[in-house]
Formats: sequence, structure tokens, C-alpha cells
Amino acid sequence: MLALSFYIHNIIITIMANNDRQDRNGRDLTIAFVLVTLTYMLVGAGFYICFPLAKACIEDNILNNFEMHDVMTAVARILLLFQVVTVYPLVAFMLRSEAVLLLDIGSSRALTIIINLAIVTVCILFACFCPSIGTIIRYTGAVSGLVHIFALPSLLQMRSLQLRGRLTWFQGIFHTLIVIFGAVNLLMQFFIKE
Repeated sequence: MLALSFYIHNIIITIMANNDRQDRNGRDLTIAFVLVTLTYMLVGAGFYICFPLAKACIEDNILNNFEMHDVMTAVARILLLFQVVTVYPLVAFMLRSEAVLLLDIGSSRALTIIINLAIVTVCILFACFCPSIGTIIRYTGAVSGLVHIFALPSLLQMRSLQLRGRLTWFQGIFHTLIVIFGAVNLLMQFFIKE
């Protein structure tokens, strides 16, 4: 998730750079984010409101809330398998690229195999010892949020203001509080009862 949250911005930048009407990029990006947010909210809220049992019974994997032998559940699981089979190589490629860049080593077939085995091993270990997808997403989302939403933008803004000689005490405190808020959000994940 950390790699995806970082690289999705590169993907958006590439798409926006090839847009015919550059003056509409801000509008188009805002519309895209609003539509994605509304889609997630409508699906999540609709499911939550229509769930017939106690809300505490809702599983973290939405497909586990439906009968195992339901035809639509089986179709959804097949489509989810298709999604994982198509997205997993992209995520593995991003992680390999990041590892090669961070470690400053050349790419070779042996290195690719070693990194792929490491990625698969980590995924299998998580599937075996922490099968609760909600827990995994909770922690990785909090870490990704801390890094990419709270810390990096605030630190970059403070550094930019400092280099230009425009950083005030108020701005420094404000951006520091944003980073602290992200850190507290991560810390609070350890106190949520399952």
C-alpha cells in the first residue's frame, strides 16, 4: 500500500501530462477524486445501512458477509481473483523497482527472482499468521497515511518555506502538528479492539 500510494501520484502525473487541455487538469483531478470518494462512500454506506444483522457482525472481508454457496458471491470471488492476478505483478514490479533504486544495485535475473521470492514469502506469511485483512489494511493505511499524507507534504512545505526564508513560527508549529496528528493516528491503531 505504501508503494501504491506513492506511485499512484506518478501515474496521475503521467496521465495529466498527456492531457490535451492542460488548463483543466486541476478540475479533472478534483472530479476524479470526488467520484472515487463518492463511489467508496455509497458502496460502504449502502452495505452498512442494508446489513440485516447487528453491525458488529460485519466481517472485514465483504465477501465473508454473504453465503458461501451464493452464485453472486462465487462470481465476485472469481472476479476478485482476476483482479489480484492482474494487479499483483504490477505491485511486485513497483516493489522490485523501488528495491533496485534504494539499494543502488543493477538489475539481473537472479536479483529479480530473489526479490520476487521475498515478496511472495512475505505475502504467504501474512496470509498464514495474520489472515485478517482489516488489521493489515488498518496498519498499512496508517503507516502510508503518516508518510505520504501527513509527514512528507508537511516536511517538504516547511523545507521549501525555509529555503525561501518565509518559514514563520506559526507555520512551523502548524505543520509539525499535522505530522504529530498522523503519528497519533498510527499509534491509535494499536488500541483498537478487534
